Amino acid sequence: MAGLKCEKKPLCEAFFFCLRDFLADAILAYMVQSGFTRKKVESLTLGEKLRKLRMDFRMSLQDVSKATRIQSKYLEALENGAYELLPADVYVRGFLRSYARYLNVDEEALVKLYERERNIKENLGQDHSRPTSHGFTPLSFVITSRTLVVSLIGLLVFGAFFYLYREFRSFAAEPALVLLEPQNGAVVEDEEIVVRGKTDKGAQVTLNDQNIFVDNDGLFSDKLFLRAGMNTITVRTTNRFNKEKIVTYTIESRRPVLEVVPQIESIPPPIEPTN
Repeated sequence: MAGLKCEKKPLCEAFFFCLRDFLADAILAYMVQSGFTRKKVESLTLGEKLRKLRMDFRMSLQDVSKATRIQSKYLEALENGAYELLPADVYVRGFLRSYARYLNVDEEALVKLYERERNIKENLGQDHSRPTSHGFTPLSFVITSRTLVVSLIGLLVFGAFFYLYREFRSFAAEPALVLLEPQNGAVVEDEEIVVRGKTDKGAQVTLNDQNIFVDNDGLFSDKLFLRAGMNTITVRTTNRFNKEKIVTYTIESRRPVLEVVPQIESIPPPIEPTN
């Protein structure tokens, strides 16, 4: 069986592709091991197989009963999987061998299928003399290649719907945006601060309308020069579906302002004319 082919993709997408590869490999391996690709009838339970063989020959239970000398009630119990209505196993094996010879099929295969299903029922530890409170017979829990394939396909469909649901949520929702520093309303005495935050992977971020770098984990960091007094910080993030989110902070800078004193040029005294 091939290994899982997980790549570095968003979580929901990676889950979908891993589930798809796993189920495809599991279905193929099971079909090869069980001979499902060579003989489709192997997906049937014993009762389903007997009924199908009888219907293929267009015979009724009474016809088979007359030909094999097996009572109709026992034939019906075999087809319905009601093993609790059958006599001892030695008689059931004899019924199956007679039935197989009459239909010209492999009698050992029918006997082995009966023994496998009977063992499964015994391992369930249920009372086979009456139906369960939910109306199921023990044969309802027999696992065949058909039920396995249907279950795996169901899981695959569920994984596909889960992936589409996550993609729809990503399309409809705005991206995440968290500013780690500075704090909103912070008061600083520096003329430069570092703005750090986190957003969705693959999103684009601007700081006061200037693009800044975002790493593969959605983290970003950049320096910002402050004017003395109140400063407005606007961070905008836009995801791959063109959905955006904006966070606006105000920061007060109390750095001292250097006063510029204008220099007055001295005017030299006038030169008096000489006689």
